[in-house]
Amino acid sequence: KGARLNEQQKVTLSNLLGPFSKTLDDFKGKVEATREADLTAREGLIAQIRHLTELNQDIGAKAQSLTNALRGESKTRGIWGEAVLQRILELAGLREGIEFRTQVSHHGDEADGRLIPDVVLDLPQDRAIVIDAKVSLVAYERYVSSVDDGNARADALKDHSASLKRHIKDLSSKNYPSLYNLKSVDFTLLFVPIESALMAASEADPGLAQYALEQHVALVSPNTLFTV
Repeated sequence: KGARLNEQQKVTLSNLLGPFSKTLDDFKGKVEATREADLTAREGLIAQIRHLTELNQDIGAKAQSLTNALRGESKTRGIWGEAVLQRILELAGLREGIEFRTQVSHHGDEADGRLIPDVVLDLPQDRAIVIDAKVSLVAYERYVSSVDDGNARADALKDHSASLKRHIKDLSSKNYPSLYNLKSVDFTLLFVPIESALMAASEADPGLAQYALEQHVALVSPNTLFTV
């Protein structure tokens, strides 16, 4: 009887623990699969983070290289400004050689040597608008960098505004509109490719835009070019 009772208890326990053991095995398998998936995902995430880090370093290096180049020769800054201007015109659907022309050479009556505006935008009825890109970043870069020095920041902003004012005067003296005998369009667009640089100069000298208009020059940026 004792032997039969033990056998019955074993069968009963086996019936009870069998499903439980299978459940534990299934749970263990799912935990292992989840762990492996988590490790795989973590490795992928680490690889992505490493890639983003390398990409950021590359972008930072290129940005610094561009900054150094724009700090250097004025010719380099001018070429960059002209490239930005041409790209904006192309994004608007205008075509070089059809709706606009670049680096058109002229001989002005009142100026010594040749006049070469950056862009001539051709309009109907034989009209044209001259757009000249100006990039003045030396003082503006000092203004942006002088975050902790209020006096240096104010001086740099003043120099930046004065530099842009000199550009306006120089552009006005070239009298580009006279090259095309324009009827109603008697002004030249001075394109500043960096929006914040134009805003900073205008804040430093609230009368800058009015001064430009008096010189038959309109200040424009990437956001205001086509509105003007």
